Amino acid sequence: MRLINTTTLALEHFLGGRFPKYAILSHTWGTEEVTYQDWSNPSTASRLKGYEKIVSTCQQAKKDGFAYVWVDTNCIDKSSSAELAEAINSMFEWYTLAEVCYAYLADVETFKPLTHTREIRRSRWFRRGWTLQELLAPGRVVFYAADWSPLGTRATLARHVSAATGIAMRYLAPERGEVADDRIHSWVRNRYALVHDASVAERMTWLARRETSRVEDMAYCALGIFGIHMPLVYGEGIRAFSRLQEEILKVSDDHSLFCWSWAVGERQGSLLSPCPQGFREAARYVPLQAGTRPLPYTMTNVGLSIRLPLIRCWSSFIGALNVQIAGESQLVGISMSGNLTTGRFMRRHYPDVPIPICHGVEEVHAPLTDMFVPTRNTGRWEIPPPLSQDTHTHCRAGVLLSFGPREDFLEIETVPPGRFSTSESILAICPLDAKRADRPDWNAEVLREDAPSFKGATIAELTLKRGKRETILFVMSSFHVDSRVYPILYYCRLTSALKHAPLPRLLRDFLLGVEPSSASPLPETMHHHRDMIRQVIVDPGYADFVNSKADESPMSVSIAPNGFSTTAASILKHVHVAVSSKKILGAEVSEELGD
Repeated sequence: MRLINTTTLALEHFLGGRFPKYAILSHTWGTEEVTYQDWSNPSTASRLKGYEKIVSTCQQAKKDGFAYVWVDTNCIDKSSSAELAEAINSMFEWYTLAEVCYAYLADVETFKPLTHTREIRRSRWFRRGWTLQELLAPGRVVFYAADWSPLGTRATLARHVSAATGIAMRYLAPERGEVADDRIHSWVRNRYALVHDASVAERMTWLARRETSRVEDMAYCALGIFGIHMPLVYGEGIRAFSRLQEEILKVSDDHSLFCWSWAVGERQGSLLSPCPQGFREAARYVPLQAGTRPLPYTMTNVGLSIRLPLIRCWSSFIGALNVQIAGESQLVGISMSGNLTTGRFMRRHYPDVPIPICHGVEEVHAPLTDMFVPTRNTGRWEIPPPLSQDTHTHCRAGVLLSFGPREDFLEIETVPPGRFSTSESILAICPLDAKRADRPDWNAEVLREDAPSFKGATIAELTLKRGKRETILFVMSSFHVDSRVYPILYYCRLTSALKHAPLPRLLRDFLLGVEPSSASPLPETMHHHRDMIRQVIVDPGYADFVNSKADESPMSVSIAPNGFSTTAASILKHVHVAVSSKKILGAEVSEELGD
């Protein structure tokens, strides 16, 4: 590596990993930066705007007792592609080995006791891609304003730096003191370990908040963050970010790499994100705790070969990942489609975010499945269909239904009608807006009075094998804590109350406010059922009471502890319905015997 002598301002070359102690500069590039070629001609270099920045860096380093300093603008010969590639692949290590890093914030004019932290948060330095590793790698970072007045250190400003970057304070606060030469590499390993303690998804979140002038640099600036080395191919565009993820796959079994959202990018059906922005909200996804069985994967000539537990939805799947939500034991999955015979699968575009799944479902109703998933468009997989624009996909709230076993469920009808999407396996509870709301409003017809916390409800009639039926009322309610509103999803099994019969047409019309065709009075049972449904809607405790009377049913219902919000702000929750074939068969035998 080349270093600038802080006394003579001459560049000196050090080989073989033996170099003196040095300071290092982190900054955002502006106009008229001084290049390696410029530096060899002082008269040319001194006329450029970037010259004063380098000289001031040398002066500060000399003042701090350092004979050498490294600056990326003039210490790398960027005309040599080989040297540039070596420098970029070594950058994290060079910043880690530096005694101190000077973070120069050119858009913060000077230190102002009352306002400097606010100006620091707004600095462009915190939004640039290359400064990410320059913030995390060094043992000590000191921030300076444009006039070289000190603003504070990474440790003293950790709270403000965390707010500006989204990086948790535990990755910012530790600083290196004086370390003996024979322990320097131990410190480097510890620094790597600290950064790599964050999940792949969390590190991607740090990157997603930043930008670079060249598309490829969004991948290249993160090599050290992930401990990756790879060739640079300027001109490959967003393919560079795909290559970065493919390299991560080779050295990591962290499934949080797959926990991104369809924010932007091409519809390729891959498990790899098309761009860093898909990870903006991914910091909470972490690998399962130690002690769980790893699920290895490999890159092949036909895509990613991986084995995942598959949870069956109506016409799609949820691939359960070895990932949980930080601080909780809830597993996470992603929506997938594919062919069990050919083993070809792809990620679906809806739900377009990671899915918190029901406890235990992956162990009982999700067989491990070997599959191949594309990492890019190859023509061998059908491109996922465009997102449908129906009320099921675009609802304000609903449930993502999965089934166990899927073949035991033949049909789903709803009240109000048309609220279940077979393509998305989503049961809409709250329609998107008034224009799509059912008319008349069946909820108002049932309630006939104000229910402040009530949001919506849908009845689902599930037809099972052997003619069995299950009728479930799903209710989306809410509760308030201070000024915040929290949604609640609960259900009530109406099957026993209906004596295992279909929902009568007369009751359907009654619930929907349709006037009866005859003048005959409505049966008393209609009023009873209407009142029961009304009581369930306003009282979750009553729903629990009714459910406790349904133990003889062959079907079980599980609701995930946490819901999730799609990129279009729809609130969804995973609900798994499972049938015991033995109970269905047992009931059939009992009927045949006349019991």
